[in-house]
Amino acid sequence: MAGLDATFMLMPERRPCFVNGQKALFHKWIVDGQNNETVGLIELEDGSVQKRCSHEIVFCDNEIEQYAFPKDRPNLIPLDELVLKANTGESVYLMCATWGIREWALVRGEGIVETMSGALMHAVTFANGRKFLKRDYGVTWHTYRKKPEK
Repeated sequence: MAGLDATFMLMPERRPCFVNGQKALFHKWIVDGQNNETVGLIELEDGSVQKRCSHEIVFCDNEIEQYAFPKDRPNLIPLDELVLKANTGESVYLMCATWGIREWALVRGEGIVETMSGALMHAVTFANGRKFLKRDYGVTWHTYRKKPEK
């Protein structure tokens, strides 16, 4: 195909976002050489370019909506460890696929338990007597604020 002379310019995709309440365009993630942290390179409305931490950037283009997620996943996100600890004295929905447990349980707190091998391990305890190793949280057992649909 003689005579074809085309020039292509690849532009990085920019995403609209808010940074501390200000409109901005996200350009890309970079590693900040001063402290070796990953930060976002953003452009504000006035044209200035800044590096910002990920917790300061809120994307507003709903890009996640174009992806198909499995329908058989629980409809809720499990509580993280810090939130679970903060729920001591409150009921959470407890799920453990290994033992087929799906029930409401009152969080008693954290403590040391002896495993079947005799090792002492950190565990989360529940008022119904159940104890689960903290190291397995999010792997073999989860807790939720509300009962998942599935």
